[in-house]
Amino acid sequence: MNIAYISGPYSNIDIFEISNNIAKARSLAAELWRLGYAVICPHLNTAFFPDGPDYIGGDLEIISRLIPGKDIMVMLFGWWDSEGAVKEKELAEQIGLEIFYGKENSSMAESPHNL
Repeated sequence: MNIAYISGPYSNIDIFEISNNIAKARSLAAELWRLGYAVICPHLNTAFFPDGPDYIGGDLEIISRLIPGKDIMVMLFGWWDSEGAVKEKELAEQIGLEIFYGKENSSMAESPHNL
């Protein structure tokens, strides 16, 4: 089974926006699971956890273990405003993962399955 890693904005915003970003990531994760991917969704993995631990460092470790040509990264719309998502995308590019980008006003993304 191929893995889809979801990247996008989460922190450094108010609680309403965090909740909204988690909901968008959750919606996309559910759709990718229906399409047959095993999904890594950091938004849900650390939802509402306190500040402190190096969550991005852990996420980058997970990404480093993905397999180019098999696994993918999906960027939620607005990823460019997230320091963590930018780092995740840079690593994905370095290791050669295929990257897909979310559409505005949607958690869905351009994908091999035309999401």
